Amino acid sequence: MAAHDLRTPLTAVNGYIQLLYTKLHHSETSEAKWIKNLIWESKRLTLLINELLEVDRIKAGELHYQWNFHNLKIIIERAINNLKFTFPKRTIVYINKVESENDSIVGDFDKILQALTNLLDNAAKFSPTNTDILLTLSSNKHNFIITIQDFGSGIPKNILSRLFEGYTVHRSGDVQGMGLGMYLVKNILRLHKGTINVKTKEKKGTTVKITLPKAT
Repeated sequence: MAAHDLRTPLTAVNGYIQLLYTKLHHSETSEAKWIKNLIWESKRLTLLINELLEVDRIKAGELHYQWNFHNLKIIIERAINNLKFTFPKRTIVYINKVESENDSIVGDFDKILQALTNLLDNAAKFSPTNTDILLTLSSNKHNFIITIQDFGSGIPKNILSRLFEGYTVHRSGDVQGMGLGMYLVKNILRLHKGTINVKTKEKKGTTVKITLPKAT
């Protein structure tokens, strides 16, 4: 109920921020920089509210999916662009090992995009800005395999065992969240007949590997 009630004033706030950005984004003043920070923070707040609502829909069995054929490479490129907008100082290395033109999956475009965006955001939040994030797309006979690797703080063992439960919070420095991102990723992949596997070493980084079935 709180998440629903927060959406209405947040929509108005976002609208005024966009108006200010349109007016000032070409400027080099301090105000223009403040507006850019406001945009990033308002997007983060919107994402948190949407995550709360989606968790509620998952538990109620009311999260709707629009199934269709989609080009997986296009979804990956969109997720990378999202990361570059949210974390403009980060470098992501994309390695595409799928040479075939047939790179279709059956699924919900926005949900898969959300899952990849969450994973890339985690990689960016929990690794130093001077390190790369590696994203590799490969395949086997039946599945596409997406691997996202960072060289950050890793995930503590007590967090790793509860990573997909929801509201499992991993705090690192100033980085905080509600711990819903991986819960959503797990459920999105489950309904797409996909899998997720996480390997991590503290102070060395984390590798997340997901699979998605090829369209047949």
